[in-house]
Amino acid sequence: MYGAYWCGHCKNQKKLFGSSFAKVEYVECTEETQRCTDEGIKGYPTWKFVDGSSLNGVQALASLAQKTGCLLS
Repeated sequence: MYGAYWCGHCKNQKKLFGSSFAKVEYVECTEETQRCTDEGIKGYPTWKFVDGSSLNGVQALASLAQKTGCLLS
C-alpha cells in the first residue's frame, strides 16, 4: 500500500487491518517520494499487486483478500 501519514483515508484503511497491518508492505510516500513518483502514485491509499493491477482508495478487506489470495480469519 502506498500512502501518506497525513492521509485520513490511509488511517481508515490501516484501522481495518488492526495489528495485521504490520504484515502489509507499506510505502510512506512522504519519505520515499521518488519511489512513489516512479510507480505513478497519484492518490492515497493506492494498492499495487504482483499482477500489475492497482486499486485506489480505501478497500474492503474481502476485496484485498480476493486480489491477493490471502484468507480472512
